[in-house]
Amino acid sequence: MAGPRQWATLAAGELSAGVASGLVPVGASGRVSVKVLGRYHFDRDLVPGRRPTNLDVSFATAHASKGLEADYVVVVNMITGSYGFPSNIADDPVLCLAMPAPEIFPHAEERRLLYVALTRARREVVLLTTAGRISPFVVELIDGGYGTKVQLLGAGSAGAEVCPECGKGTMVRRKGRWGTFLACSAFPACRHTQRL
Repeated sequence: MAGPRQWATLAAGELSAGVASGLVPVGASGRVSVKVLGRYHFDRDLVPGRRPTNLDVSFATAHASKGLEADYVVVVNMITGSYGFPSNIADDPVLCLAMPAPEIFPHAEERRLLYVALTRARREVVLLTTAGRISPFVVELIDGGYGTKVQLLGAGSAGAEVCPECGKGTMVRRKGRWGTFLACSAFPACRHTQRL
């Protein structure tokens, strides 16, 4: 299975082929703009090294993307964990003293940041995530039927189907004693399974 950088290279190749064949319309510059957005600066490493000549591919953090636009936006590392989106890194306690009362809604500031990233695209947004570590934001977008394109990476990707039991995880392909089945990615908190 291809990793995030290989996937980005394959996706850029497919988009480039669409531009070359005329299926994907070009902008005024004769090229199609693609903005790769990450939560952190080190996400820049996921941008393909070789870029097709008919695509204008660039990187920015979600914070730095405010006010920018591109034909296509790819938001990378939409995963759970400390360096995921939403980030699980706790704010410095000193910073909390200067901030207003905490928000009631979970990950409110991270939600606003994702909204900035999602609204940078003129044509389409693709969220790049990893099977078994899907961001709760991705689960909410899938469950809400917003039509956002989600690309799952990793063995066990069964598609972006929200768990019907808990609504917090997604169904991931697993192998067991009696064969292959689907299980909730929120295991062990959710033990829901389905036969294939």
